[in-house]
Amino acid sequence: MADQTLLSPNKPVKSKSLKQSLFSATWTVILATSLVAGLTAIGIQQLNVRVDKSTQISLLLTRMKEQLSRLNSLEWEAIAQTEIDDDLEEELIEYREDTTGLIAGLKSLDPQNAQLGMLISLYQGYESEVDSTLNLIEQGTSDAEIATKVFEIDDVYDELYAEISAQEDHYSARKDQTQ
Repeated sequence: MADQTLLSPNKPVKSKSLKQSLFSATWTVILATSLVAGLTAIGIQQLNVRVDKSTQISLLLTRMKEQLSRLNSLEWEAIAQTEIDDDLEEELIEYREDTTGLIAGLKSLDPQNAQLGMLISLYQGYESEVDSTLNLIEQGTSDAEIATKVFEIDDVYDELYAEISAQEDHYSARKDQTQ
């Protein structure tokens, strides 16, 4: 009966140690709740950062595919003209600079991704093959030799394009998984 008197809602609590226990328990619950809320907010923020990063990388990869397609068409234009005029050369330089900027953006957003390293290596191989072909065109090399080189470029182009698409799929899935 004494316990009921102490805990009755209409009567003040008389035991000092019981008051301290209730006060202490209340603050423990408040602190624990605040800690859980804070950790949850941090977790949500980190997930949002991951989604944003994946979205940015996907966008850069899409732009890189566009750049690559344009570079490929410029290469074919040079082959069809059998020469490289100033306008074409300027455009090639511009698109390469833009693509180099996209690659730098990809590296900065996810420097630990080995697949991006492979993609960059493939791009460098593609660029080297294109340079080689353009040099052949400038030297007035026979169409047969240039045609052989074009098939090599197309193989590298197809592999690079497929890798960019695979990376797009990877980052899109990562974004979807995080959301």
